[in-house]
Amino acid sequence: MKVMSEKHRRDNQEKLARLDASEKIADRRDTIRLVLILCGAVPFLFFLSSNWAHAAMLGYMLTACFFGLLLVPEYSPLGASWFWKPMIAIVILHALVIAGLVWLNLSIPEMNRMPRMLYGYAGIVLVIEWQLAQRIIDACRPK
Repeated sequence: MKVMSEKHRRDNQEKLARLDASEKIADRRDTIRLVLILCGAVPFLFFLSSNWAHAAMLGYMLTACFFGLLLVPEYSPLGASWFWKPMIAIVILHALVIAGLVWLNLSIPEMNRMPRMLYGYAGIVLVIEWQLAQRIIDACRPK
């Protein structure tokens, strides 16, 4: 009995060590992803006086939040070929949403003077798009 418990204890310690290492790697990946997303928005801050800068910033922020933060838990391992089918549909859906929001932003420039309303509306659209993307992924996921 004592030999078995010693073996189980060693196995449990090894599992805990592997879990701690994987959590550190995941935390580092999340931090790097967030830094890259935030740094990607810096060039837009220098061109805020141009007409297209607000629309481009809106498109960038929605894309970065959607693919860089919200859809990350849904990503499958790299070797999974089934995942590319829903991703094609999701990318087309996202492109249509971004095109619509950019067109709206460029056609009604007064919206840029109300950033809380603009980004609040964009956040609602982003959540709806995220829910649709999750449904698309769930429908295509192998059972």
